[in-house]
Amino acid sequence: MERKHARIRKEKRIKRIMLLFIIIVIVITCSVFGRYIYYQAREAYFTSKAFYFTSDLLTLDNATYQYENWGGVDNYEINFDLYSYQNTLLRLDYDLEYTLSCETPDSDKVTLRY
Repeated sequence: MERKHARIRKEKRIKRIMLLFIIIVIVITCSVFGRYIYYQAREAYFTSKAFYFTSDLLTLDNATYQYENWGGVDNYEINFDLYSYQNTLLRLDYDLEYTLSCETPDSDKVTLRY
């Protein structure tokens, strides 16, 4: 009878040690995974997106261009290119939104569409 109680105590002790080991593994795993998720979310939130914007006409010093052969009535086409890359390896992986505006200094021009 004493052997049976000793074996039961030994089994309970082994179960407790196994349970404690499993709990420790779960706590460590959850804390490491939680830290990983936290830093990934923080990195995604605080890091700005890559931004590349170049053009064949637009500049940082607000260069102006005059097109004098527009009659004011007919359509006049102004072509320029916008690029969303810095080189062949650095490209945007999302659509670049932009706004274009133009003015005509003469008040006798009928309309200006852009």
